[in-house]
Amino acid sequence: MSAGRMQRTAAVLIPLIAICGATAWRLNVVKKEKAAVTADGPGKAKRTPNVTTAPVEVRDIVTTISVVGDISAVSEQRIAPRITGRLLELLVDEGDTVKAGQLIARIDGNDIAQQIARAQAQLIETERRVEQATLAAKPAATNTKELLAQQKNAQKVADATLRQAERNAELTVGTARSAVADAQARADAADASVATAKAAKTSADANLTNAIARQKRIASLNARGFVSSQELDNANTDVKVREANLAAASSNVDAALSNLRSAQALLTQSQKQLDLADAKSKTDIDVAKATYDSSLSQVRAADANMIQAKVSQQNIKALEGTRAAAKAALDALIQQQSQLNLVAAADGIVSQRLADPGTMLTAGTPVVVIQSSGAIQLDSLVDPDTATKLRIGASVEVSTSDDDKQTTPGTVDVILPAADAGSRQLRVRVVVANPPTTLRAGGFARVTFETGRVNGAIVAPREAIKRTKQGTVAAVVDADGNVTVRDVTLGAEDAKGIQILTGLAAGDMVVTMSFAPPKDGSKVNVVSPDGAGKGDKEGKGDNGSSEKSAGPTPAATKPSPSAGASK
Repeated sequence: MSAGRMQRTAAVLIPLIAICGATAWRLNVVKKEKAAVTADGPGKAKRTPNVTTAPVEVRDIVTTISVVGDISAVSEQRIAPRITGRLLELLVDEGDTVKAGQLIARIDGNDIAQQIARAQAQLIETERRVEQATLAAKPAATNTKELLAQQKNAQKVADATLRQAERNAELTVGTARSAVADAQARADAADASVATAKAAKTSADANLTNAIARQKRIASLNARGFVSSQELDNANTDVKVREANLAAASSNVDAALSNLRSAQALLTQSQKQLDLADAKSKTDIDVAKATYDSSLSQVRAADANMIQAKVSQQNIKALEGTRAAAKAALDALIQQQSQLNLVAAADGIVSQRLADPGTMLTAGTPVVVIQSSGAIQLDSLVDPDTATKLRIGASVEVSTSDDDKQTTPGTVDVILPAADAGSRQLRVRVVVANPPTTLRAGGFARVTFETGRVNGAIVAPREAIKRTKQGTVAAVVDADGNVTVRDVTLGAEDAKGIQILTGLAAGDMVVTMSFAPPKDGSKVNVVSPDGAGKGDKEGKGDNGSSEKSAGPTPAATKPSPSAGASK
């Protein structure tokens, strides 16, 4: 049900319930009045009617409207990686509270680490070549020995690097091969289990066939009286046992096949890991060997031509350009590596978890959604006429539908100028700075807006106002019980009263309930709403006879906000 429809239903039901209650009470009092008159007899004098009164007061008239609004967070963060990679670890769950800068998730950085290693090696090699070219450009007398020493040192480093790459390759590939062997053993065992389970199922099926054939023979013999019923029961029981055995064997076959598939998947994964490890090891060895061969060649060249090893300035500039490009590529990879850790930008609460560890993520794919903690906002729809009476920054009261007595202050933040396409109403956004725990994002609450205020108005109770053919009037009672019926002009109104523009003054006592509308110049007996009078419980009639006072009836039933008091 829409908010507008709920408001219209409440506007109809609340006045209707009030009118029905007042009418029932009035009928009951009328019945008692008639019973009292009958008991007194026709010779008794007419009694002074009882009425209840209320004072005309000075107060503010405040008009409000309540609507239902949807609660949401003021802001939310969608934590997503900037690079493509596998989600390695997710450190928060839905409902967790997080702080700004807190680590939320990690992206697998193995690929980037390998790229960084290769880029570093390339940069080192480029820097070495720049240094060599620079040294070669110096005078031969001062350059040759230094260059030779440097090349020999580079050869030693390259040789150590090559040996280390070979050892790493042997260890990595050996581990991967062991994993493949283990996976193959598991697959073979699972395959054997499948064969065993299938054989057991075949045997169980044959046993069931034999048991069924035997049961049929015994049933035939039993029908002719050759065997006892006990033997037939035993045969039937044996068939059921064989059927259960066949079902169990079938289940074992399914389980064995499932284990086989798992083992085969593990074997496939292990083989892929072996292929990756083997390829990486070969690449590392090739790079190290190339570096070593290069250093060895340069040592030989420097040793063979100690005097003529020179490099032109143009070659040096080209190498420096290559070095700058390699440095830029390495910096870009390091920047990407720094983006592997996903952190919260601000304090909040995790409202959605959108991925699990192991998921391959592309750049921009959200991992979690974090709603800001603290303030919340409510979006509600109001009619265009009401929207014109609201202002940005105005205070409102917010409450849950379960308990409208406990309210929380809020502020009108936005009044959107465009109407909703479906309801033709305007959307109003309210911000609650310090919401209680009962107001949570995703729920709803009631928002009460102030749409008008008249300060220092003269206000009469709704029940005191009567609309007649001659106009709108109110009955005023003085201290002696004398009634003066006055014409009144009405102004603004709220749930408890109506503003009086002319006809009444503050402090006037007006009739709110009576058996019949009091006439101008008549005399009444003022009683409290529970039926007790100001003096004795018994009053005097016109002829001085004593008679009991009956309780008052409403002077006017409580009107709806749009119609005022009933006639």
